Amino acid sequence: MIRSLFDIPNLKPYINPGVWGKSIGGPIHTLDIPPVDAQLWRYMTFAKFVSMLETRQLFFTRADKLDDPFEGAWSEPTLRLLDSLIEHGDNNGRTDPVTGDRYLSEKEAARSWKQIIGGHSQVERRFTLLNCWREGEHESEAMWNQTPRHGEKYELAIKSDFKSLVHSFPSRSRLPDIVARVEYIPYRTKEMPLSLAAPYFHKRIEFQDEREVRAIMSATPYVPDPAHPDRDDVKVPDYSRDICDVGLGYEVNPVDLIHEVVISPHAQSWLTELVARLMERYGLQIPVSQSQLLRVPSWR
Repeated sequence: MIRSLFDIPNLKPYINPGVWGKSIGGPIHTLDIPPVDAQLWRYMTFAKFVSMLETRQLFFTRADKLDDPFEGAWSEPTLRLLDSLIEHGDNNGRTDPVTGDRYLSEKEAARSWKQIIGGHSQVERRFTLLNCWREGEHESEAMWNQTPRHGEKYELAIKSDFKSLVHSFPSRSRLPDIVARVEYIPYRTKEMPLSLAAPYFHKRIEFQDEREVRAIMSATPYVPDPAHPDRDDVKVPDYSRDICDVGLGYEVNPVDLIHEVVISPHAQSWLTELVARLMERYGLQIPVSQSQLLRVPSWR
Protein backbone atom coordinates (compact mmCIF):
# COMPACT_ATOMS: atom_id res chain seq x y z
CA MET A 1 0.00 0.00 0.00
CA ILE A 2 1.32 3.43 -0.94
CA ARG A 3 1.15 5.53 2.22
CA SER A 4 2.96 8.66 1.10
CA LEU A 5 3.45 10.72 -2.02
CA PHE A 6 6.88 9.26 -2.68
CA ASP A 7 6.54 5.66 -1.57
CA ILE A 8 7.23 4.39 -5.08
CA PRO A 9 10.88 3.27 -4.67
CA ASN A 10 13.80 4.24 -6.87
CA LEU A 11 11.71 6.52 -9.06
CA LYS A 12 13.69 9.52 -10.26
CA PRO A 13 11.58 11.03 -13.04
CA TYR A 14 14.02 13.86 -13.77
CA ILE A 15 16.34 11.18 -15.15
CA ASN A 16 13.85 8.58 -16.32
CA PRO A 17 10.25 9.81 -16.80
CA GLY A 18 8.37 7.50 -14.50
CA VAL A 19 4.77 6.47 -14.14
CA TRP A 20 3.21 7.71 -10.93
CA GLY A 21 -0.29 6.41 -11.47
CA LYS A 22 -2.90 5.51 -14.00
CA SER A 23 -6.26 7.12 -14.66
CA ILE A 24 -9.13 4.68 -14.36
CA GLY A 25 -9.95 4.00 -17.98
CA GLY A 26 -7.56 6.78 -19.00
CA PRO A 27 -3.95 7.33 -20.00
CA ILE A 28 -0.88 6.68 -17.92
CA HIS A 29 0.42 9.85 -16.27
CA THR A 30 3.93 10.57 -17.53
CA LEU A 31 5.57 13.68 -16.13
CA ASP A 32 6.78 16.33 -18.57
CA ILE A 33 10.56 16.41 -18.15
CA PRO A 34 12.44 19.36 -19.72
CA PRO A 35 15.46 18.71 -21.95
CA VAL A 36 18.76 18.77 -20.09
CA ASP A 37 19.73 22.14 -21.59
CA ALA A 38 16.41 23.88 -20.83
CA GLN A 39 17.19 27.35 -19.45
CA LEU A 40 15.82 27.99 -15.94
CA TRP A 41 15.45 31.19 -13.93
CA ARG A 42 14.86 31.58 -10.21
CA TYR A 43 13.75 35.08 -9.19
CA MET A 44 14.75 36.06 -5.66
CA THR A 45 15.08 38.88 -3.17
CA PHE A 46 18.63 39.92 -2.34
CA ALA A 47 18.24 38.62 1.23
CA LYS A 48 17.25 35.14 0.04
CA PHE A 49 20.11 35.10 -2.45
CA VAL A 50 22.62 35.90 0.30
CA SER A 51 21.06 33.20 2.47
CA MET A 52 21.47 30.67 -0.34
CA LEU A 53 25.16 31.52 -0.72
CA GLU A 54 25.81 31.53 3.03
CA THR A 55 24.02 28.24 3.76
CA ARG A 56 24.73 26.62 0.37
CA GLN A 57 21.11 25.52 0.34
CA LEU A 58 18.09 25.83 -1.92
CA PHE A 59 14.94 26.55 0.05
CA PHE A 60 11.94 24.29 -0.50
CA THR A 61 8.61 25.74 0.66
CA ARG A 62 5.70 23.76 2.09
CA ALA A 63 2.93 23.39 -0.51
CA ASP A 64 0.35 24.73 1.93
CA LYS A 65 2.43 27.89 2.49
CA LEU A 66 2.53 29.00 -1.15
CA ASP A 67 0.28 31.80 -2.38
CA ASP A 68 -1.92 29.66 -4.63
CA PRO A 69 -4.70 28.06 -2.53
CA PHE A 70 -5.05 25.37 -5.22
CA GLU A 71 -1.57 23.90 -4.57
CA GLY A 72 -2.08 20.16 -4.18
CA ALA A 73 -5.76 20.39 -5.20
CA TRP A 74 -7.58 18.16 -7.68
CA SER A 75 -9.69 19.52 -10.54
CA GLU A 76 -13.48 19.40 -10.25
CA PRO A 77 -14.02 16.94 -13.17
CA THR A 78 -11.60 14.51 -11.48
CA LEU A 79 -13.78 14.45 -8.37
CA ARG A 80 -16.94 14.06 -10.48
CA LEU A 81 -15.34 11.14 -12.33
CA LEU A 82 -14.69 9.35 -9.06
CA ASP A 83 -18.25 9.94 -7.85
CA SER A 84 -19.58 8.57 -11.14
CA LEU A 85 -17.39 5.46 -10.97
CA ILE A 86 -18.38 4.79 -7.37
CA GLU A 87 -22.02 4.86 -8.43
CA HIS A 88 -21.88 3.31 -11.91
CA GLY A 89 -18.48 1.59 -12.26
CA ASP A 90 -18.02 -2.15 -12.59
CA ASN A 91 -17.40 -4.39 -9.62
CA ASN A 92 -15.18 -6.87 -11.42
CA GLY A 93 -11.70 -6.97 -9.97
CA ARG A 94 -9.26 -9.43 -11.50
CA THR A 95 -6.14 -11.38 -10.65
CA ASP A 96 -3.14 -11.65 -12.96
CA PRO A 97 -2.75 -15.38 -13.73
CA VAL A 98 1.04 -15.08 -13.97
CA THR A 99 2.00 -12.80 -11.06
CA GLY A 100 -1.01 -13.33 -8.84
CA ASP A 101 -1.39 -9.57 -8.44
CA ARG A 102 -4.95 -8.46 -7.79
CA TYR A 103 -6.34 -5.48 -9.66
CA LEU A 104 -9.13 -3.41 -8.14
CA SER A 105 -12.49 -2.99 -9.79
CA GLU A 106 -13.50 0.49 -10.94
CA LYS A 107 -15.69 0.93 -7.86
CA GLU A 108 -12.92 -0.20 -5.49
CA ALA A 109 -10.29 1.98 -7.16
CA ALA A 110 -12.57 5.02 -7.17
CA ARG A 111 -13.37 4.60 -3.47
CA SER A 112 -9.65 4.27 -2.71
CA TRP A 113 -8.86 7.48 -4.59
CA LYS A 114 -11.68 9.36 -2.88
CA GLN A 115 -10.19 8.34 0.45
CA ILE A 116 -6.74 9.53 -0.63
CA ILE A 117 -8.06 12.84 -1.95
CA GLY A 118 -10.37 13.45 0.99
CA GLY A 119 -7.83 13.01 3.75
CA HIS A 120 -4.33 11.94 2.78
CA SER A 121 -3.75 14.62 0.14
CA GLN A 122 -4.81 17.48 2.41
CA VAL A 123 -2.47 16.34 5.17
CA GLU A 124 0.38 15.63 2.76
CA ARG A 125 0.46 19.26 1.60
CA ARG A 126 2.15 20.12 4.91
CA PHE A 127 4.96 17.67 4.18
CA THR A 128 5.39 18.28 0.43
CA LEU A 129 8.13 20.84 -0.26
CA LEU A 130 8.55 22.75 -3.53
CA ASN A 131 11.29 24.80 -5.17
CA CYS A 132 10.06 26.73 -8.21
CA TRP A 133 11.79 27.94 -11.39
CA ARG A 134 10.71 29.59 -14.63
CA GLU A 135 11.71 27.98 -17.93
CA GLY A 136 12.72 30.25 -20.80
CA GLU A 137 15.57 31.46 -22.98
CA HIS A 138 15.07 35.03 -21.78
CA GLU A 139 14.24 36.85 -18.57
CA SER A 140 10.60 37.70 -17.86
CA GLU A 141 9.38 41.29 -17.47
CA ALA A 142 6.26 39.96 -15.74
CA MET A 143 8.35 38.15 -13.12
CA TRP A 144 10.32 41.30 -12.30
CA ASN A 145 7.02 43.02 -11.56
CA GLN A 146 5.62 40.27 -9.35
CA THR A 147 5.27 40.95 -5.66
CA PRO A 148 6.04 37.89 -3.50
CA ARG A 149 4.12 37.04 -0.35
CA HIS A 150 5.78 39.62 1.92
CA GLY A 151 5.45 42.53 -0.48
CA GLU A 152 9.09 42.67 -1.59
CA LYS A 153 9.99 42.93 -5.27
CA TYR A 154 12.36 40.43 -6.85
CA GLU A 155 15.79 42.06 -6.96
CA LEU A 156 17.74 39.48 -8.94
CA ALA A 157 17.47 36.17 -10.76
CA ILE A 158 19.86 33.26 -10.95
CA LYS A 159 20.16 31.62 -14.34
CA SER A 160 20.77 27.88 -14.63
CA ASP A 161 19.60 24.93 -16.70
CA PHE A 162 17.82 21.67 -16.00
CA LYS A 163 20.95 19.50 -15.88
CA SER A 164 22.80 21.93 -13.60
CA LEU A 165 19.87 22.12 -11.20
CA VAL A 166 19.73 18.34 -10.80
CA HIS A 167 23.51 17.94 -10.55
CA SER A 168 23.93 20.78 -8.04
CA PHE A 169 22.73 18.55 -5.19
CA PRO A 170 25.97 16.98 -3.86
CA SER A 171 24.28 14.26 -1.82
CA ARG A 172 22.78 11.62 -4.09
CA SER A 173 20.55 10.57 -1.20
CA ARG A 174 18.99 14.06 -1.05
CA LEU A 175 18.18 14.59 -4.70
CA PRO A 176 14.70 15.97 -5.34
CA ASP A 177 12.07 13.28 -5.67
CA ILE A 178 10.86 14.87 -8.90
CA VAL A 179 11.92 17.74 -11.13
CA ALA A 180 9.41 18.37 -13.92
CA ARG A 181 7.31 20.92 -15.75
CA VAL A 182 3.95 22.09 -14.45
CA GLU A 183 0.96 21.50 -16.75
CA TYR A 184 -1.68 24.23 -16.84
CA ILE A 185 -5.31 23.13 -17.22
CA PRO A 186 -8.84 24.54 -16.81
CA TYR A 187 -9.71 23.15 -13.37
CA ARG A 188 -13.46 23.39 -14.01
CA THR A 189 -13.48 21.35 -17.21
CA LYS A 190 -10.48 18.99 -17.42
CA GLU A 191 -9.73 15.79 -15.54
CA MET A 192 -6.31 15.09 -14.04
CA PRO A 193 -4.56 11.73 -14.19
CA LEU A 194 -5.19 9.81 -10.97
CA SER A 195 -1.57 9.99 -9.94
CA LEU A 196 -0.13 10.89 -6.56
CA ALA A 197 2.07 13.52 -8.23
CA ALA A 198 -0.67 15.04 -10.40
CA PRO A 199 -1.98 17.76 -8.04
CA TYR A 200 1.57 19.10 -7.57
CA PHE A 201 2.34 19.20 -11.31
CA HIS A 202 -0.92 20.78 -12.45
CA LYS A 203 -1.99 24.37 -11.93
CA ARG A 204 -4.91 26.47 -13.11
CA ILE A 205 -4.61 27.69 -16.68
CA GLU A 206 -4.64 31.31 -15.51
CA PHE A 207 -1.05 30.74 -14.27
CA GLN A 208 0.32 29.48 -17.60
CA ASP A 209 2.57 32.52 -18.11
CA GLU A 210 4.68 31.26 -15.20
CA ARG A 211 6.11 28.41 -17.36
CA GLU A 212 7.07 26.72 -14.14
CA VAL A 213 9.50 23.88 -13.57
CA ARG A 214 9.46 22.68 -9.99
CA ALA A 215 11.57 20.43 -7.82
CA ILE A 216 9.68 18.54 -5.15
CA MET A 217 10.74 16.84 -1.92
CA SER A 218 8.76 14.74 0.53
CA ALA A 219 9.49 15.59 4.15
CA THR A 220 7.04 13.11 5.65
CA PRO A 221 8.51 11.66 8.88
CA TYR A 222 8.12 7.94 9.51
CA VAL A 223 7.87 6.09 12.82
CA PRO A 224 7.66 2.38 13.73
CA ASP A 225 4.22 0.91 13.07
CA PRO A 226 2.48 0.28 16.43
CA ALA A 227 0.68 -2.64 14.81
CA HIS A 228 4.05 -4.37 14.26
CA PRO A 229 6.17 -3.53 17.36
CA ASP A 230 8.59 -6.36 16.57
CA ARG A 231 9.35 -5.08 13.04
CA ASP A 232 11.90 -2.27 12.71
CA ASP A 233 11.45 -2.29 8.95
CA VAL A 234 7.71 -1.50 9.06
CA LYS A 235 7.06 2.21 9.43
CA VAL A 236 4.09 4.54 9.03
CA PRO A 237 3.89 8.31 8.40
CA ASP A 238 3.72 10.53 11.46
CA TYR A 239 1.44 13.48 10.71
CA SER A 240 1.06 14.51 14.35
CA ARG A 241 3.55 17.38 14.16
CA ASP A 242 4.97 19.70 11.53
CA ILE A 243 8.70 19.30 10.90
CA CYS A 244 9.10 22.91 9.74
CA ASP A 245 7.20 26.19 9.86
CA VAL A 246 7.56 27.27 6.24
CA GLY A 247 10.05 24.95 4.54
CA LEU A 248 13.51 23.40 4.59
CA GLY A 249 16.85 24.05 2.90
CA TYR A 250 18.65 21.33 0.95
CA GLU A 251 22.37 21.45 0.23
CA VAL A 252 23.54 22.53 -3.24
CA ASN A 253 26.85 23.55 -4.80
CA PRO A 254 26.34 27.17 -5.98
CA VAL A 255 29.19 26.88 -8.49
CA ASP A 256 27.40 23.97 -10.18
CA LEU A 257 23.98 25.59 -10.00
CA ILE A 258 24.47 29.23 -10.99
CA HIS A 259 25.45 30.14 -14.55
CA GLU A 260 24.79 33.86 -14.23
CA VAL A 261 23.20 36.39 -11.89
CA VAL A 262 20.93 38.98 -13.50
CA ILE A 263 19.99 42.06 -11.48
CA SER A 264 16.48 43.51 -11.75
CA PRO A 265 16.02 46.33 -14.27
CA HIS A 266 14.39 48.32 -11.46
CA ALA A 267 17.38 48.01 -9.10
CA GLN A 268 19.98 50.72 -8.52
CA SER A 269 23.36 50.17 -10.19
CA TRP A 270 25.06 49.75 -6.80
CA LEU A 271 23.26 46.41 -6.34
CA THR A 272 25.05 44.99 -9.40
CA GLU A 273 28.39 46.05 -7.92
CA LEU A 274 27.48 44.65 -4.50
CA VAL A 275 26.50 41.25 -5.92
CA ALA A 276 29.71 41.12 -7.98
CA ARG A 277 31.76 41.73 -4.81
CA LEU A 278 29.69 39.10 -3.04
CA MET A 279 30.59 36.57 -5.74
CA GLU A 280 34.27 37.34 -5.19
CA ARG A 281 33.91 36.97 -1.41
CA TYR A 282 32.45 33.47 -1.85
CA GLY A 283 35.07 32.53 -4.44
CA LEU A 284 32.54 32.19 -7.25
CA GLN A 285 33.65 33.08 -10.78
CA ILE A 286 30.10 33.75 -11.96
CA PRO A 287 29.11 36.65 -14.25
CA VAL A 288 26.85 39.35 -12.81
CA SER A 289 24.99 41.81 -15.01
CA GLN A 290 22.00 44.12 -14.82
CA SER A 291 18.93 43.46 -16.93
CA GLN A 292 18.74 45.54 -20.09
CA LEU A 293 14.94 45.64 -20.19
CA LEU A 294 14.85 49.36 -19.38
CA ARG A 295 17.79 50.29 -21.62
CA VAL A 296 17.10 53.39 -23.69
CA PRO A 297 17.02 52.65 -27.45
CA SER A 298 20.07 53.93 -29.37
CA TRP A 299 17.92 55.99 -31.76
CA ARG A 300 16.44 58.16 -29.00
